[in-house]
Amino acid sequence: DSYVHISVTAVLQNNSNVKVDIREAFVRLQQIAPISDRDVEAHRAELSIESDYNGIRWPTLEEIHLNWQENELIVEPGESHRETLDFIVSSGVDTAQIYTYFYNSNFSERSGNSQGWEAITAYDIL
Repeated sequence: DSYVHISVTAVLQNNSNVKVDIREAFVRLQQIAPISDRDVEAHRAELSIESDYNGIRWPTLEEIHLNWQENELIVEPGESHRETLDFIVSSGVDTAQIYTYFYNSNFSERSGNSQGWEAITAYDIL
């Protein structure tokens, strides 16, 4: 009664004509509710300061980093890869946001910038 299990499955679908070599990713579980009005206002105030980020930075409950060696996780054209992670959270959390980000290792190696694929999902635990 005091904990909730959340299983997250990220599906990477390669719709391009070239293989993709994934080397790094992270999945972040964030608490959206309950949260105090004061904290919501503080997070909203950050939006006006940080012009490079479009979303509210909700409090992070847990973050899992994933790393693979070169050629360890290759998604061929037309194929997909499923990555499943489990989180255990307090039953006091009513709504959580799951943020996943998989880095495009080819882009970041060539340019020095991090680019990749992200997904954001809100989940009502109630």
